[in-house]
Amino acid sequence: SKHPDEAWTFFEWFFGGTPADDRAKAGWGLPIFKSKMDLLPKETDFDKQINTVLQDELNYTSQYLKVNPYLAGGGWSIFDKYVQPLYFGKSNLDEAIKGMTKDANVAIQEAKDAIDSQ
Repeated sequence: SKHPDEAWTFFEWFFGGTPADDRAKAGWGLPIFKSKMDLLPKETDFDKQINTVLQDELNYTSQYLKVNPYLAGGGWSIFDKYVQPLYFGKSNLDEAIKGMTKDANVAIQEAKDAIDSQ
């Protein structure tokens, strides 16, 4: 930015000031600061359920997701192979999960075998 000080001032205001409070109170997205989580709506049963899930998720926010080093590219090609039919009603979730698990296990074993044979 040509104006880094002004950009930072805007960033602080937008993510930490009144706009952030307004978004949190409206339930529009999650605040980036844990201190603003108390502003999220809690009136309806749905709001309460969302807050319960979010509070549980906070237990995992300080950790990185562990990636299996044997799944090249994070397994996205496997995911795409099985999620596409779901979009068009040609598969169901149970079939997709079963196929993803099978293909991921095959890919992991093939990668392990390739490393062991070197």
